[in-house]
Amino acid sequence: METVTIIGIDLAKRVFQAHGATSDGTVAFRKKLSHSLLLKFLATQPPCIVAMEACATAHEWGRVIGELGHTVRLVPPVYVKPFVKRQKNDASDYASGWSGRGPSTPSGQYAGALIGLLRISQTSVSHVNNDSLQLR
Repeated sequence: METVTIIGIDLAKRVFQAHGATSDGTVAFRKKLSHSLLLKFLATQPPCIVAMEACATAHEWGRVIGELGHTVRLVPPVYVKPFVKRQKNDASDYASGWSGRGPSTPSGQYAGALIGLLRISQTSVSHVNNDSLQLR
């Protein structure tokens, strides 16, 4: 049995879908895992690429999974959707062909905070500009 080289995870509210593939693309496993079992399961796997759809909680999960020794890749949803062959649901998302197009790594805790501050600043500047244009 070949070792798993990539694990695709679809993050959800209660149950995560995990799809493992070998280097030639054959399916190694398909599992439904709860939040508490996901990290235990990934700790037993050899270090590999763990790909997941970028969402609100993906950066936090990515940091935690990265601490287990895996290489984490976040795939933008726009690149996942074309690979879903039938209905878009958790079970079809996880095996949707994590092609590696446009992946990113999870941002750090402070990077997310800085991005939030930048957006607040940009919004504030645009409001000031809009107010000054209305006065004219």
